[in-house]
Amino acid sequence: MPERLQTIDPDHMNIGFLSSYAMTEGGVQDHIRNLAVNFEREGHHVYIFAPSFDEAPTDEGVIHLGKARQRQLEGTSANVALAFENRSKIRAIRRKYPLDIALLNDPQVSPPNLQYLWGSEAALNVVTFHVVKERVLPYTPFVALAFAFRNKIDLRIAVSSASYQVVRKFFPGKYKIIPNGVDTERFNPSVPKIERFQDGALNILFVGRLEKRKGVNYLLDAYARVKNQLENSRLIIVGDGTERKNLQTQVVTQGIRDVHFEGRIPDDMRPFYYASADIFCSPAMYGESFGIVLLEAMASGVPIIAGDNCGYSSLIREGENGFCIDSTQTDEFVNYLLILAQHPHLRGQMGENGRKLARTYDWKYIAPTHLRVYREKLREKGAILV
Repeated sequence: MPERLQTIDPDHMNIGFLSSYAMTEGGVQDHIRNLAVNFEREGHHVYIFAPSFDEAPTDEGVIHLGKARQRQLEGTSANVALAFENRSKIRAIRRKYPLDIALLNDPQVSPPNLQYLWGSEAALNVVTFHVVKERVLPYTPFVALAFAFRNKIDLRIAVSSASYQVVRKFFPGKYKIIPNGVDTERFNPSVPKIERFQDGALNILFVGRLEKRKGVNYLLDAYARVKNQLENSRLIIVGDGTERKNLQTQVVTQGIRDVHFEGRIPDDMRPFYYASADIFCSPAMYGESFGIVLLEAMASGVPIIAGDNCGYSSLIREGENGFCIDSTQTDEFVNYLLILAQHPHLRGQMGENGRKLARTYDWKYIAPTHLRVYREKLREKGAILV
C-alpha cells in the first residue's frame, strides 16, 4: 500500500468529505455542506463523496461513491449505500482525487466508506459520528472490523456529548467533541417573512422529517387544545416522511383547524419559515444527537419547545431560550404553548437569549475549530506542514 502523504501545505489542503448518506436533506448533509463552504473560504480544496440516489436533486458537484437505498435505522429513514463498491472504482477515485485529509461521516453504516478507509492514502483519516443509536445493529459492520481498522483512524470526533456517550461503547478511543454549527447570517430574524402567514395569527412551526420518533402526533394533540383557546393561531408543518398520511388523517379525524402541511421545501426557503414563526416546536422523543433545527430556530430569534431527549437538552437553557418537555404529556405541552402564546414579551426575550447562544455556534467559529484540530493531529503524526 502506498505511503500516506507527509508533507502538507496547512493553508491549502485537499480535504474530502465522505458521506454515508445520499446528499438529500438531513443534519449530516447540512454539516458537510456548511463545513465544505467554510473550508473553501479558507483556501482549501474540497471534495464531497456520497452515494447516488434517484431523489437527490441537490447533489450537484458530488462525486458518487456507491448507490443509495432507503433504509430504516432506529425509527428514522436514511438513504445509504448498502452494497460494497467495485474495488477498482475505489482505487480510481483515490488516484483522481488525492486527499490530505479524509473526513468520513458515520462510516459504520456504509460499506463503500469502509472500503475507502481501508485503503486510504490520506495523511489524516478522521471519523465523525453523528448518530445516537442505542441498539448494536447499526454498528455491527464496523464493530466486527474494529480491530482491522484501528490503525487507519487517526482522529475520532463526536458532534455532541450525547453522540459520544453512545459511540464510545462501540468504538473506544480518544474523542474530540465538536458541535454542529449554524449560519447566523442566513438564519436571523431580519430575513423576509412569508407573506401569507403575516395576517396577525400566532404561527407555531415544526421543521423536520415526519416520522414517529419526531412526536408530531403529540404536537397535533396539544395544538388542537390550544386552538380552542387561541382562535387566531395556526400550525405550520414543514417536511415530509412516512407519517405524513397518518398525521393528515389525524387532523381530519380530530377536526383540527388551521394546520398547514407544507411538505418538503427548497433548502433556501427554510430561513423564511423560521422568520415567520412565533414559536418553534420540535417534540422528538429520541434519536437526536444534537438538534440543528433548534440552532436554526434560535438563530432566527424564535423561542423553542423541544422534546426532552439527550441531543436537544444540551441546547435548551430551561426558561431562558425554551422549554424541554415530555412530548407525550399533553397537559404539559399545552401549558408551555399557552405560556409562550399569551406572553409576547417573554417570547421576545427568550428569542433574543436563543439568538445570543446561537452566535457561539456560528460556523465561522466551528469550522476553524475543525481545522485547528486537524492540524494539531497532523503535527502529532509527524507530518511536515510547509
